[in-house]
Amino acid sequence: MSKGLKALERIKATLIVCKKLYLNESAVAEIEKELKALEIIKNKLIDVGRLYGCMVAYPNEKTPIHYNEKIDKRYKTYMLTQEEYDLLKEVLLCH
Repeated sequence: MSKGLKALERIKATLIVCKKLYLNESAVAEIEKELKALEIIKNKLIDVGRLYGCMVAYPNEKTPIHYNEKIDKRYKTYMLTQEEYDLLKEVLLCH
């Protein structure tokens, strides 16, 4: 887990303990989503330009097939899962 996600978890725990919910819960969820996307990009060494290009070129495609087929088969750990792809698509295309 990244430092940002750990810090966010501490903030959420503090808010719950203090019962001071001044922070909008949807804002916390959005921050968490974007930090998770960043973590995927960093851990899987995602070529964001290529991924974005695949998403734009194939807007109706719901799987990471076009991105994954460009990855050398020796590096399967860098291929995106469906869940990761969905999250990145949501964050990158702001849906």
